[in-house]
Amino acid sequence: MPIIIIAMVVLIILTLILYFKLRSGFMKSFQQLDKLDEVPQRYIAIVKCYNNDYIVEKEFQEGDFVGKIVGECPKCRNKLVIEAIFAQYTYRKR
Repeated sequence: MPIIIIAMVVLIILTLILYFKLRSGFMKSFQQLDKLDEVPQRYIAIVKCYNNDYIVEKEFQEGDFVGKIVGECPKCRNKLVIEAIFAQYTYRKR
């Protein structure tokens, strides 16, 4: 009976040590990310055919918006629509 109790106490202590080691490692990585500035590198618009048989990424241009018809599909001659707009980021040290 005392061996089981000792084993449980040792297991709890090892679990706590592992938890705090992992937690401190995660905190360091978050602190490193905090020291970096996110700088938008470029803005991308995803253009998709209504039939979903053609998808292309293009450079965002002023006046683009989600739902805007931007042309004709080269495969099926249906309309091409901007489906999403997002920014690609790079990180630099402060």
